[in-house]
Amino acid sequence: MKIPRSLKICGHVVKVRIVKTIKGAMAGNLGYADLNHNEIVLCKEYEGKPLEESMRAEVFLHETIHMIGQIYGIPLNEKTVRQTSGALFQVIRDNRLDFIKTD
Repeated sequence: MKIPRSLKICGHVVKVRIVKTIKGAMAGNLGYADLNHNEIVLCKEYEGKPLEESMRAEVFLHETIHMIGQIYGIPLNEKTVRQTSGALFQVIRDNRLDFIKTD
């Protein structure tokens, strides 16, 4: 999956930043959604090892769902976000879905 540098959610431009590792308060996470700064941050490595492309793609969907929930005021717990992002990733990947191309 090509991860964009930014995306629009409810009219807000959300920057997507990819960093080597996540430090500070969010250390230990593969990514996080920061509504205060309108950004999603994803890491390239975890515990010194590169993340597989499929994991980065799923984490991107996961954090996008968090951002949607925050912006729209939808109360989503971590389990719901994890299950939804995993299921959505599986459907998109297994069916090779491309929402841009037309027949």
